[in-house]
Amino acid sequence: MSDLIDTTYEAEAPRIPNFLKVLCILTFVGSGIGILGAIYGVFTTDATIKSLENSQDLLNGMNSPMGDMGGMIEATKKWGMLSNIFNLLASGLCLTGALLMWKLKKMGYVSYLVGVIAALIPAFLMMGSLASTGGFMGIFMNASFILAILLNVAFLIMYSVNRKHLIY
Repeated sequence: MSDLIDTTYEAEAPRIPNFLKVLCILTFVGSGIGILGAIYGVFTTDATIKSLENSQDLLNGMNSPMGDMGGMIEATKKWGMLSNIFNLLASGLCLTGALLMWKLKKMGYVSYLVGVIAALIPAFLMMGSLASTGGFMGIFMNASFILAILLNVAFLIMYSVNRKHLIY
């Protein structure tokens, strides 16, 4: 009779909540794009500077709303390579954090947090250098940095809300 009743109990492995799963998938995609973009940027920083200088030469003779791109050229010369390296590091940390959180590991949240902080550093460096850039281009670049910062902070808040599900 005891052979018919299975009294063993196996604990079911915890499952990742759907919202955390969606956040992780979005982070996989965003971090992957960030890694590819940073690698591309590392190898093309000099070409980007030359392209900006050529664009400035073309705009010098025109009354363009783009404004003076000299600040952007200087910011790219000064911070371009370092910014790409920080972005590579930040994207790698965020990707690692999302992979760990996918496995419900608390260390993933810490890795993601450090990645977000690392991503903010080049944004603030470039924004400070672009503050003197006038015209549409300076406004556009600073707005894009602010949008990136807000997006990172929003994801950090959403991961913070889901931190209670991380158990290991």
